[in-house]
Amino acid sequence: MLDFCVAICYNMCSMNQAILNMRMDKKLKRQLGDFAAQVGLPISTVVESSVRRTLSDGSITFSASPVMKFNHKTEKALEEARKIMDGKIKSKIYKNAHELLADA
Repeated sequence: MLDFCVAICYNMCSMNQAILNMRMDKKLKRQLGDFAAQVGLPISTVVESSVRRTLSDGSITFSASPVMKFNHKTEKALEEARKIMDGKIKSKIYKNAHELLADA
């Protein structure tokens, strides 16, 4: 019975939707799929959101970032901070700024 109700709801909800077929570079599509997965959405929702924003703003926006990307040095510092917070290592204590900068 539940499967039947879901099928009816799906069919009724999709009556106002149209299928859009488009060509896209394979690598670009894979990257879009990865991006969509990171933000927890299907590709179609990401594309539809972009189209809605374009029509609403009257311009095309090319920036979105679900995850901050840091350079290697920052990633190492963040990993060290996580280990300190988890109690896996003790934080360093410096007597003065010169000592701190010498360790950097």
